[in-house]
Amino acid sequence: MAPARWSVARSGAKTDGEGRFELAALVTAGTFLELRGPALVLGATFDLDRTGDTGAFEIAVAVDAACRFLIVLADSREADAFSLERGDGQPVVMFLKVEGLTISAARASIDGGRSGPVLVQEGEYEVVLLSGDEEVRRERRSFPAGGLHEITP
Repeated sequence: MAPARWSVARSGAKTDGEGRFELAALVTAGTFLELRGPALVLGATFDLDRTGDTGAFEIAVAVDAACRFLIVLADSREADAFSLERGDGQPVVMFLKVEGLTISAARASIDGGRSGPVLVQEGEYEVVLLSGDEEVRRERRSFPAGGLHEITP
């Protein structure tokens, strides 16, 4: 996809609880729609089909709901990092904010008993607490969508 030659600096649409939205009139040739916001894990971009009815179109896709969280330990000396695993033991890629950038990582640090903010798709994961490279403990937890949740394994 080619980069946008012009973009709106602020949101161009408001969405209701059922996902309906309305846009001001726009040219559809070479236009794409980008979905992003704090409720999504990562944004998604869609080319607009200019052959259909541009007065009413539907985007029928699933987007991953985001869970933003911090790990908070009762004993700050217990672990210095953590990772997440799916039920099948596969590692989960997490998204971390580092100096204004979002990076992906399979492991996040814990400093003084608290991690920095982390973003994953909502769901159930195994929290694996680590001290150095040694596993300290693991616990199954639910990671709900929205907000900034404190997870205390």
